[in-house]
Amino acid sequence: MNTRIGRRAILAAPPGLLLASGTARAAYPDRPIRLIVPSSPGSGFDVFCRLYAASMGPQLGATMVVENRPGAATAIGAAAAARSAPDGYTLLGVDNATMVFNRALFRNLAYDDERDFRPLGLTVKVPMLLVVPAQSPYRDARALIEAARMQPDRLNYATPGVGFIHHLAMARLMKATGTRMMDVQTRGSVASVTELIGNRLDTAVIDIATAQEALKTGQLRPLAVCSTERLEDMPEVPTIEQALDIPGFVAEAWNGLVVPAATPDPIVERLSAALLVSQREPAIHERARAIGSYVLTGGPMVFAERVSAERAAWRPLVGELGIQLD
Repeated sequence: MNTRIGRRAILAAPPGLLLASGTARAAYPDRPIRLIVPSSPGSGFDVFCRLYAASMGPQLGATMVVENRPGAATAIGAAAAARSAPDGYTLLGVDNATMVFNRALFRNLAYDDERDFRPLGLTVKVPMLLVVPAQSPYRDARALIEAARMQPDRLNYATPGVGFIHHLAMARLMKATGTRMMDVQTRGSVASVTELIGNRLDTAVIDIATAQEALKTGQLRPLAVCSTERLEDMPEVPTIEQALDIPGFVAEAWNGLVVPAATPDPIVERLSAALLVSQREPAIHERARAIGSYVLTGGPMVFAERVSAERAAWRPLVGELGIQLD
């Protein structure tokens, strides 16, 4: 008897059925699905992973359980997922650090972002802004850069730490403009905003989610957005490319979902389809916009294209800067 079943038949099968290699296997899913979040509970990363888990679970007919494993710039959680069985019962939330920066920042990494995972799709992005305090004399990005060029190392900028997107974005900006400013590391992005509001630091590239309230109240002045397009909520703020004539300058924090690399195609397709439905949910879009973020759409191919482009842009920069975190 010919037991081969086509791809369309698999995708059209009832939620509790999975056929692979021509043999009926246990229903998928028949137990809770684990979503590893390599960040602390309550972080923006965690919040969105939980939103997507709550949306995808009912579509799959299973409970999705979030397991927080923070530490080592997401590497601890990523390593745990990489070692998990590729059976569709372990997903991993990832960000720029997991899939782009860590390979260049750490000599000894307990996972391989290129070999250990396959993408399901993107979830959310948080735009980054070049900002100055409201009392700053610099009214636009060009004035700030000209001042930095005329007086190297006189101006300073805030970052939450070496290797964060905030730090790397400023390093990339200085390299592109031939300027030097002093890096002042704070105790996180919120602390960076506090120092800027207090007029104790000159500038920063900061994520809009953290800076949202300070921007609304006029305590910070946005000079440029580090995206390819202007933001809907700030149409008057130019992009870095528009403000400083730096083609292709993009620096955004983003998240996505992956599974272990050997996860079977039918399961990956099922999970990606559920993620696609969740990406369209108005409630998730509303929650994202409320905290200065934007839902990203697109499945495995769009995810892979973004990661490939960012590896090409950021990893050589980390090498040139000589940054190592271990």
